[in-house]
Amino acid sequence: MSRRLLGRSRFRRYPAALGGALLLSVLLWFGAQPAAANGRFPRANQIVFAPGDGSQLVVRTTFGLLQSRDAGAHFDWSCEQSYGQETEEDPMIVLSEDGSLVVATSQGMQVSHDGCSFEQAAELGPKAIGDLTLDRSRPERILGYRLLGAATGGGGAELVYSADNARSWVQGARLEPTLYPLSIDVAPGDSSRVYVSALDLSQTDSSVLLRSEDGGESFERFEIDETSNRRLAYIAGVDPRDADRLYLRIDDGQRTQVLRSSDAGKSFELAFKGKGQLLGFAWSPDGSQVAVGGPGDGIWVGAADGSAPFESRSALAPSCLAWDTSGLYLCATPERDFSVARSSDEGRSWDAILKLSDLCGVSACPVGSSTEQSCAAAWPSVAQRLNTSCGVPAGAAAGGANADSPGSPATRQPSAGCSILAPGERPSGWLLGALLGLLCARARRRATRLVTSQPS
Repeated sequence: MSRRLLGRSRFRRYPAALGGALLLSVLLWFGAQPAAANGRFPRANQIVFAPGDGSQLVVRTTFGLLQSRDAGAHFDWSCEQSYGQETEEDPMIVLSEDGSLVVATSQGMQVSHDGCSFEQAAELGPKAIGDLTLDRSRPERILGYRLLGAATGGGGAELVYSADNARSWVQGARLEPTLYPLSIDVAPGDSSRVYVSALDLSQTDSSVLLRSEDGGESFERFEIDETSNRRLAYIAGVDPRDADRLYLRIDDGQRTQVLRSSDAGKSFELAFKGKGQLLGFAWSPDGSQVAVGGPGDGIWVGAADGSAPFESRSALAPSCLAWDTSGLYLCATPERDFSVARSSDEGRSWDAILKLSDLCGVSACPVGSSTEQSCAAAWPSVAQRLNTSCGVPAGAAAGGANADSPGSPATRQPSAGCSILAPGERPSGWLLGALLGLLCARARRRATRLVTSQPS
């Protein structure tokens, strides 16, 4: 059953209890997670590519962003402070047509057109940006949504758009105030088809799918069976060849089910059931296959249309997956001695291309850029956590500790601009948090569309 939802309508106010709880949860979440992700174990957890240019990619990590312009041979580092990240979060990122890097944070939309200087999108202000997606048919176009607060006369969220590589932004359709959006995606072959998954906080606390046929101006609503009691539904991906086919990741906090729809969200069937959370999902460039994986399942690849079952390709346990014409990429879980690897045979064998302990802090951004101003002083602390002394001046270890001593605690330092370069040789070997206090624990396990779940 579906129901037409009009975009750009005035919000009804949240019920007082709901609005208060949601606002309080937002404040508690962002207030209780200080100084970004430096308290977490270093790991990579998202990979994105520039449209039509597999040599330019960005890896999101728990200590900032690693940018490569040579298919992973070298990486430049942007620390969290350089793009305004102030909480322990995993912000969604996209690369647009001209290589502009866009970062969705709890403090607003952050944009860099040169990879070094980040600025907040003034039109959107400091409100939390929950998710981003690139319109593959028009790769200069970016869509996302931002959470609204009491100052706007209501609650809820609204879609936001840029049609010029993130140089300007406009506000779009507002969702019903009882809907808390979880993910957004655009059909790669059809700019008019936009999907949003959301949690309905009004009655059943179940997830719903919103489908737009007019680029996000209005939406039709579809219920997702078996998502009551806040089982959260995320859009894993939309078929590049068929806008009616999409995959959802259904997360109950312990394990993940992957559902497939071939009728634009009217109905779903089980495509893959994980033993635990699945943290990786990727669509092959030609649209014929999808890959799923996670720490408890390894990596599986199957036919996108369901015509052939999933088959196991690797025991490696990914924390993200991404697929480009240059190959299938994974983010490795922390117990591996590498962090990013690439497969040229659809996941059967892998070459490591990034090992965090091989990174060096080297200045690469011009003087005055936000990265140069923010990151250099942070490198000794980050280097200690990565178990490397490369690029750390003698006696400059965090907190006065020896940078070569992996057992000493990492102390947060003010940052300054530096760049991380991987050696030429290959190494061997948000915003769910704001969703009511009851969802905070689950939010920490949020997986991006490009990075699906793991069975345990």
